[in-house]
Amino acid sequence: MSQNEYTAIAAQVKEFRELTAKIDQLTKERDALKFQMIATLNDHELEEFTGENFIIRYKSYERTTFDSKGFAESHPKLFKSFTKVSRYMRFTVN
Repeated sequence: MSQNEYTAIAAQVKEFRELTAKIDQLTKERDALKFQMIATLNDHELEEFTGENFIIRYKSYERTTFDSKGFAESHPKLFKSFTKVSRYMRFTVN
């Protein structure tokens, strides 16, 4: 790798880290607003609030999931016959 390429990628890593920090800060601010809205709904015992151009909902939902770990422990041969390997690429910057 040439010095110019190294310098370019180092600059990209720096910008990537700066943007990640901004995103993290904005996420914290967004979550704070979310919890304020949830608190307001809870204070008024509301699951839904409709405004002029928005609807806020905070409801309890239920879903059924499959316990694959438990199934694998109970029926290892059957579990193995229905599993498959997936390959993927992962990008990280540390």
